[in-house]
Amino acid sequence: MAVKCKFSLAIIYGKKAIANPELKATYQAIAKKNQSAFNVAVLDAL
Repeated sequence: MAVKCKFSLAIIYGKKAIANPELKATYQAIAKKNQSAFNVAVLDAL
């Protein structure tokens, strides 16, 4: 249950992060090939 909660919070963070243009650009710069800014933000939150 704790893992599910942590993952849910990471998804929420990812959505908020890509809604912010500055954060989205930062995460997009970090993203590797075939990886989105959202994926990087979620991984960062985990």
